[in-house]
Amino acid sequence: HGGKRTTTAGNEFTYGGYTNVFVMPGIDCKWTAPLVLNLFSGPVMSIYKGDSDFGFGVNLISNYSISPRVSAGPGIQYRKFAETDALWAATFRLSYNF
Repeated sequence: HGGKRTTTAGNEFTYGGYTNVFVMPGIDCKWTAPLVLNLFSGPVMSIYKGDSDFGFGVNLISNYSISPRVSAGPGIQYRKFAETDALWAATFRLSYNF
């Protein structure tokens, strides 16, 4: 995430970007030939301004094969850390297989 610009008390403020690193085992469901549904869950580490925090995350992502090497699809992500509100995010992924 690259950061967000907002105005607070009449002053502009930019939140710094943060990075998520995760290792999530999961399940790939291939119900029909071109459609794949991925469900992953596991530990997440978030890095913000040099500080790190560990939490839990879930990814639910769909992929539709446009060609043998290219797929795309929407998804949803959930992240929860100990002292923060849960973070929900809508995603769109475009993949190229080498």
